[in-house]
Amino acid sequence: MSSRRKSREAALKILYQAEFSPNENIGEKAAEYFRENLSDADQREFAEILVEGVTERKTEIDERLGKALKNWELSRLGYIERAILRLGAFEIIYQPVTPDKVAINEAIELAKTFCQGESASLINGALDYTMKEKKRNGQEDKSGNDSEEAP
Repeated sequence: MSSRRKSREAALKILYQAEFSPNENIGEKAAEYFRENLSDADQREFAEILVEGVTERKTEIDERLGKALKNWELSRLGYIERAILRLGAFEIIYQPVTPDKVAINEAIELAKTFCQGESASLINGALDYTMKEKKRNGQEDKSGNDSEEAP
């Protein structure tokens, strides 16, 4: 498993946990979890960036995902699917070092690991729409190289 994938998985677990206590500050729990489960400082830093970014921009991310989910409401999805979508959307929209296609692929892989049924397809479609909408709005295309190197 790549260094960044471990960071994403750790961030996902914290974001998933936050779904159960939305009014709780997850910063301390996240830092402790990352210290215990991510051996590398770069892994911890990337996971913290992801959690902080999703948490700080959750409302804006949810608005964009709402447009991407045709005939669905974000609130109707499972907690883990929502967390994966938010994580992927954050990387697509705000994370300049992650190529968009890598962010989508990583979200799909998380869905294959943690979800059941057609979740991976739903996540793929919603994040692909988010990427295309970003391009239509004139945001920088990060398609670049579809490989991602560990930090």
